[in-house]
Amino acid sequence: LAENRYYDYHYFRDNCSTRVRDALDRVLGGALRQAAESVRTGRSYRFHALRLMAPDLPVAVGIDLGLGRPADRPISAWEEMFIPMELMARLRSIRVPDDSGRLVPLVTSERVVHTAQRPPERDGPPPLTALGLAIGFGGGSLGWLLWRQARRGSVAARVAVRSLIAVWGLLAGAVGVLLVVLRTLTEHEFAYRNENIFFYNPLWLALVFLVFVPGSSAWRQSARDAMAQGIVWFTAVGLLIQLVPYLRQDSLGVMLLAAPLNIVLAQVVRPTSHGGD
Repeated sequence: LAENRYYDYHYFRDNCSTRVRDALDRVLGGALRQAAESVRTGRSYRFHALRLMAPDLPVAVGIDLGLGRPADRPISAWEEMFIPMELMARLRSIRVPDDSGRLVPLVTSERVVHTAQRPPERDGPPPLTALGLAIGFGGGSLGWLLWRQARRGSVAARVAVRSLIAVWGLLAGAVGVLLVVLRTLTEHEFAYRNENIFFYNPLWLALVFLVFVPGSSAWRQSARDAMAQGIVWFTAVGLLIQLVPYLRQDSLGVMLLAAPLNIVLAQVVRPTSHGGD
């Protein structure tokens, strides 16, 4: 019907799968919801989003960056049916009363209409924690080594470390701005309370400006040092929060990618901007 043709799509709560789920539940008099809502899966919206997007790693990383703590709550089997494959699997196990009140399987037979020619879905998310740790410590170590060489007078190392600061600063700062926009200007509630903001800090944009735009003054020096230390402190606080079970967020991979780069590059900003003195 025309009044049902269009709706405000929500990737977790109101999509092509939940619409079918809800229609079936209405026809069954609420039996589907009653059978599934109390079943705890031990999985979360983030778990499934990363699992299903694992073949496209950049998209999976972007999703991990954008989702906040609300996406980490363990969901019920009813909520898990936002995924068509989970809806299919759950319907196979549902039993409903027939006309005599006897419980019978809801699904009595199945027929395959089309078989997709793609790899099967993954059982779990990609190894973002190991990947983030490797990239973060590799990038941080590289920045530290380049800084040491720059202090010894290497022009090439000085150019390289400044380039690394510029690239990472612009990237981390832009991501931080995006996280702020998601929280303040959109209704993406699953992007709220996002602890990734401790690691992808908009302060990076101002710091890059102060480091690379010509000009010198005591005020600029003080502002630059304050912003660099602020980035380090925000990173430290974000890491400490992850030690608290009821506060930590399940995006450790993108956090560990940023933390070493933040700590090292923010600390070496001052000497590299003064020619390695």
